[in-house]
Amino acid sequence: PGSDLRDMRDRPGKALTREPGKSRFRPNNTLQPLALPVPTGNIAWRGPAALGLRHARAVRMGIAHMRLALLTDIHGNREALEAVLTDLAARRIDRIAVLGDLVGYGPDPGWCADKVMDLADQGAICVRGNHDNAIGDRSETMSAIAKTAIDWTRPRLTPGQAAFLARLPISQTLDDLLFVHASANESADWLYVTSERSAMPGFRVSAARVIFCGHVHVPALFTCDLRGTVRS
Repeated sequence: PGSDLRDMRDRPGKALTREPGKSRFRPNNTLQPLALPVPTGNIAWRGPAALGLRHARAVRMGIAHMRLALLTDIHGNREALEAVLTDLAARRIDRIAVLGDLVGYGPDPGWCADKVMDLADQGAICVRGNHDNAIGDRSETMSAIAKTAIDWTRPRLTPGQAAFLARLPISQTLDDLLFVHASANESADWLYVTSERSAMPGFRVSAARVIFCGHVHVPALFTCDLRGTVRS
């Protein structure tokens, strides 16, 4: 998956599609549905099924040539977020999507929440992660380490910051793109997408052409073909 993501990064504007019977991806110069300057999180790609009409609609909306920056699992890490935003400022980014978990673990949850609030005000797509949800929902199931971090984080957020995290949606859509923190299948159960098997349910329940999710902290790319076969 890493090499495929690097190909997508190094050649922005070229979709990666799988040739029938082949195990490797090839760049497709005609579709160009997305240019991803900073690949992160997981990308679930439904294709090449029925891209014709959907692609035509996306072109009309300008989505086909959108440069979309994906940020995920910031976890209160101010230095990392500042570095990424500085890097993005030098790129021609059309829109930012933040795939959840703004807080947890890191020492600057309030600063990160404020910064993402500013991004949302500027039009960024933002969804809620399980750590964000745990700020207001003390019954959220988490590991002992994660719970300790959230218990430390909770009193360090202002009421306004906590309210912002609580009202973030579980998912958002942009035409036929879906943005979630974890699996698109039962999004609020925070299921990890770590393999072809765990990616399959998301394809089954979603009609989206591309699904973006975070949660696992490891870049990956999964595709689903016309027969329903998922490959990484």
